[in-house]
Amino acid sequence: MSKNHIIICMLTLFAWLLPEPSQANYMFKHYGVETGLSQSTVFTVIQDRTGFIWLGTKEGLNRFDGTSFKIYRAHNDEHSLRSNIVTSLYEDVKGNIWVGTDIGVWIYNPMTDAFSHFNVKTAGGTRVTNSVRYITGNNQYIYIAANEQGVFRYNLKENTLTNNPLTGYSNVVGMALGKDNRIWLGLFGAGLYSADLSLRQLQPFVAADGSQPFAGDIVSSILSYSPDCLFVGADRRGLCEINMATRQCNTIVDRYDGKTLFVRMVAQKQNEVWAASEMGLFIYNVATRTIKHLMYNPTDPFSLSDNPLYCLFQDRDGGMWAGSYFGGVNYLPNTYTLFERFVPQGNMHGRRVREIVQDRDGRIWIGTEDEGLNYMNPLTGEIKYVAESEKFPNIHGLCVDGDRLWVGSFSYGLRVIDTRTQRVVRTFMASNAPGALRDNTILSISRAPDGSIYLGTIRGLCRYNASTDRFDYIASIPPILVNYITFDSKGNLWVATQTNSVYMLPSNSSKWQHFNPINNNGLTSNKALSVFEDSEGTIWVTTQGGGVYIYDRTENKLKHFSVGRNDIGSTIFRIAEDHQGNLWFTTYKGLVNYNPATKQLRNYSNNSLLLDNHFNYNSSLVANDGKIYLGSLSGMIRFAPEKLNKNVKLPPLVATQLNIGNEAVNNFSPDSPLEKNIVFTHELSLAHWQNSFSLHVVPLDYTNALGLEIEYKLEGFDGDWQPMRSDHIIAYSNLPAGSYNLRVRIKDYNNQWSKDELEMKIEVRPHILLSIWAKLLYLLLLSFVVWRLVRFANARSMHKRQKAIEKFEHEKEQELYQSKIHFFTNVAHEIRTPLTLIKAPLENIISSNCITNAEVKDDLNIMAKNANRLSDLINQLLDFRKTERDGLRLNYELCNIESLVTAVYDRFRSVMRERSINASISIQNRNLHAYVDHEAFTKIVSNLVNNAVKYCASRIMVLLSADDQQFTLVVKNDGNIIPHDMREKIFQPFFRLNTTSEATTTGTGIGLVMAKSLAELHGGTLTMDDDDTMNVFRLSLPMKQQAPVMLPTTDAADAADSADLCGDKKYTLLLVEDNVEMRDYECKQLLKDYNILTAGDGEEALQVLADHTIHLVVSDIMMEPMDGMTLLKNIKQSAAFSHIPVVLLTAVTSDSAKLEGVENGADAYIVKPFSINYLSETVATLLRQREDVKKAFAQSPFVGSETVSISTADTDFLAKLKEAVRKNIDNSSFNVDMLASEVNMSRTSLNRKIRGTLNISPNNYIRIERLKMAATLLKEGRSKVNEVCYMVGFTSPSYFTKCFYQQFGLLPKDFNK
Repeated sequence: MSKNHIIICMLTLFAWLLPEPSQANYMFKHYGVETGLSQSTVFTVIQDRTGFIWLGTKEGLNRFDGTSFKIYRAHNDEHSLRSNIVTSLYEDVKGNIWVGTDIGVWIYNPMTDAFSHFNVKTAGGTRVTNSVRYITGNNQYIYIAANEQGVFRYNLKENTLTNNPLTGYSNVVGMALGKDNRIWLGLFGAGLYSADLSLRQLQPFVAADGSQPFAGDIVSSILSYSPDCLFVGADRRGLCEINMATRQCNTIVDRYDGKTLFVRMVAQKQNEVWAASEMGLFIYNVATRTIKHLMYNPTDPFSLSDNPLYCLFQDRDGGMWAGSYFGGVNYLPNTYTLFERFVPQGNMHGRRVREIVQDRDGRIWIGTEDEGLNYMNPLTGEIKYVAESEKFPNIHGLCVDGDRLWVGSFSYGLRVIDTRTQRVVRTFMASNAPGALRDNTILSISRAPDGSIYLGTIRGLCRYNASTDRFDYIASIPPILVNYITFDSKGNLWVATQTNSVYMLPSNSSKWQHFNPINNNGLTSNKALSVFEDSEGTIWVTTQGGGVYIYDRTENKLKHFSVGRNDIGSTIFRIAEDHQGNLWFTTYKGLVNYNPATKQLRNYSNNSLLLDNHFNYNSSLVANDGKIYLGSLSGMIRFAPEKLNKNVKLPPLVATQLNIGNEAVNNFSPDSPLEKNIVFTHELSLAHWQNSFSLHVVPLDYTNALGLEIEYKLEGFDGDWQPMRSDHIIAYSNLPAGSYNLRVRIKDYNNQWSKDELEMKIEVRPHILLSIWAKLLYLLLLSFVVWRLVRFANARSMHKRQKAIEKFEHEKEQELYQSKIHFFTNVAHEIRTPLTLIKAPLENIISSNCITNAEVKDDLNIMAKNANRLSDLINQLLDFRKTERDGLRLNYELCNIESLVTAVYDRFRSVMRERSINASISIQNRNLHAYVDHEAFTKIVSNLVNNAVKYCASRIMVLLSADDQQFTLVVKNDGNIIPHDMREKIFQPFFRLNTTSEATTTGTGIGLVMAKSLAELHGGTLTMDDDDTMNVFRLSLPMKQQAPVMLPTTDAADAADSADLCGDKKYTLLLVEDNVEMRDYECKQLLKDYNILTAGDGEEALQVLADHTIHLVVSDIMMEPMDGMTLLKNIKQSAAFSHIPVVLLTAVTSDSAKLEGVENGADAYIVKPFSINYLSETVATLLRQREDVKKAFAQSPFVGSETVSISTADTDFLAKLKEAVRKNIDNSSFNVDMLASEVNMSRTSLNRKIRGTLNISPNNYIRIERLKMAATLLKEGRSKVNEVCYMVGFTSPSYFTKCFYQQFGLLPKDFNK
């Protein structure tokens, strides 16, 4: 062995014997299946020119953008891989990525986001088909090593492929292009070889001593470090260095823990060589010749994820990627020096760092909650453990006092340590002695400006008096847990407590001030954690659950602190201020930096390579050199704030994924808006149904150490910039059609928004029905429609003018027609009353048989006949008016049509004989029955036959026929034939033909109109046939009708039976009539049977009713000022008069008027003109019926008073009356006055009402109700006669028996037998 080789071996051994430096700064990020990696075995890693990291696994190819993985798996299509096992990756000069798999090579085109199969053949027809072990290349050639196929070389410019099958050699497993224009090949079990770039001369590596040091080795990796230096990784020799100038081969490391080291890959990081092995990662510093070994540590979350490592790669930012076999990929950012971490390794003890302070000599004292006290040299990073702290491992408070360190613990008391000797010099434990500690738990320690020491315990605040060596507890602070104590620059003492918020003792006062939510001084949380004063003198209070507060000295109030829409957090443990004036907040969720000058926040989390997001209470320190120390639940970090943002390049922003709806879309998706990879897309055109989409936009930053702030804005839609979501998704829903410009920007490390923005033009195309061509078509159609509308409007205007003229003419005709009708009906109404005064006396004279002169009697009969004729004409005219205005309500009944028609025909036989008219009647259906209104049908037939008789010349024919649905009556007559153009007009009111007929009777012009109206009310028709020889009128009516609405009427037959009128004038009638003659006549005729009172209108009638006892009212309807209908309503709605029957007399014959009268409670409705005898009989019947009902009430024990009521008011009154008596039924002193009081009436009014309603006195009513109640109780049989007597208010059984017998005709004892 040569002398140099011996020296190198000794140096290597010496390097191994050197103390291994702390691994604290090697903090790896881990990406595995749980974070989105397709599979945990990573064979190869590269970075493309865009910045994406590509990883080959056993289950597909992964593209990583720093936040998420996009996985390319094998699919059976022309743009995908055909195998999921990716063994090698290489990016050529064009930016295409060569993907080696177990079945050949595919080439990925980033622009199209598609794979194409590399199927180029050699001149001999060979293609790459086997498992690819390695791909490398340069600007001209691509070299591919495949199992059992040797090495292929592809010429990029000429598109040709050559192959050296390496016959006789084993498979190539390692390959590298040397800086000496040679290619180095590592063979499986055959050592290290080299060849020229054409692969024609394969030569083994021979050392200076002529040996082949790698013979029989698996040379898996070759690194051309420099033109004269080569590093080789092998299975038996581990990591070796070859000096190409001297051809010396030096072994760097080949064994670990007594085992041979298999180095699978070697990579360069500046002046370091990294070796991935089966036993972790070895880092060899070429300059210092030192080596570090990193392995998986289950207690260190930032160690390697697994020991077997297969690949290494350095990205453009200097970060290192290490692919493992079982643990995915490990990433070590190049910014690891920003945050130094200190965890329990070597001499450091404890993970839960609670307190950090610096003594006057610069030492950093670190108190932990789990293993006691450490101190550290900040220059060397060396940490030592204070062995005596094993006795007080749970440290909660540290305070430097000169060369003494006060140490408070949880349940272990108080210690004083000499910082020079690191030894405990004094111990204080709780006891019952005066001036001793009351508890062994000290949570906070602070030194006052006067040198005294204040202690915060779980039992309040105390002060150590050095002169008396006593602990004096502050009575003003309750015995509660004190989290923190501090003095501000003005000497004020601040105390933060766990349950009572904050106390403050001013330096110039002995009175404590208390800040808590109850005092309404700004706080919302009782749990105050710390108090801090910044360089500007501002007091900050941190809380648990309530955020941060600032003390306003002017208002003496704490005010909540917030920065716009950004959230610091609800729980803030501690605040530290660096030398630049920036504030650092420790929270549950990481570290927050606040710049007061720019009012900007920046967040740092575990993703930023902090030890832990969960910092600890009271655990921060700004050291003398400006570095900040922060304690967490996983250890301690240290950083220099001024270096965090120094000369850091901002990462580029890239859109990595487009989703439409909820589905990912690429340029091969159906109806995709992408023409190429979304990464390179700057213009996006979306269909109208694609207007709900999202983009995944990320900064290609794998360190993520600086909490980048990103915002976006869609110009044309968003008014303001929007903050990026934590998942880096930009989403829009139902975006209106239009053109937009999406801008995404990132904030640089000077809190300025970068000018390098990601921009993408986005167009949402309108629906085809809203496109520009569609709009043009709509415009043309609109123009056409407007033109048509204008024409239509003009035509419509002309039509409306024509209609207006016609309407005006029609209205004039109707006005004339209505004036005629109105005139005739008014005259008819006025005629009815004097006609009644003519008919009634005339009937009396004729019926009296007092006229013996025959001529006079004939004259009187002629007068009576013409009066009846006049009455019929008036009724016909009013019936016509009624059909015109209100419509008749017909009462259908099953009638014998044959009989009705024959009866009408027979009435005209004498006239037809006198005029020698040849008349005939033909009835085809005998015994024909149908539903008609008897009176209305008779009027129709009478009008038709009457017209035929009046206007015929010599012949009349009447024909009656029927089928299943209707019957038809045809009336024919000769004479003057009505012209065809007049056959419609003859059915118009008052229309009369100019005829030369010799008929002596002239018509009124309303007969046919009336007949037609009545026919239509029956649901039939009346028409005139087109016959040129005769006038033919055809009436067609249905056989069946709907059920009629019957109007209640007074039965005249019943009235005829009432002959036995009382002649003692026991009844008083009130006649209400505005016509004096009619009133006098009615009075004269009725006076012989009744007492008569009169009134001229409704108002006068009401006064008469109030002054007299009236038994019945006869009233006209048409009166002024109060008509009869209003009078009726007043009577029936009044409790005093509602029992009085009312008879209405009127000339109004409409059914609606009759219905109104009946609905308002009229007892009878008589139409003028009327017979005075009919009126008299109606009055007698009503009075007799009322008398019978009253007698039934009085004589029957079980007939209730409600049977007597004839109106709702009567019913209510009698029910109230009965209830009043029944309520006092057992009160023997209950009398008329008490009853009147119960019903709220005067005694006089009550007497009149009861007599009028029941025809008995009030006293008798009370007695009858008592007796009826007694009858009911006796009927039930549960009580004896004497018991019933007293129960119903009688005081004497004998009197009760007498009254019961008189009333009901039975003795009480016999009543229920």
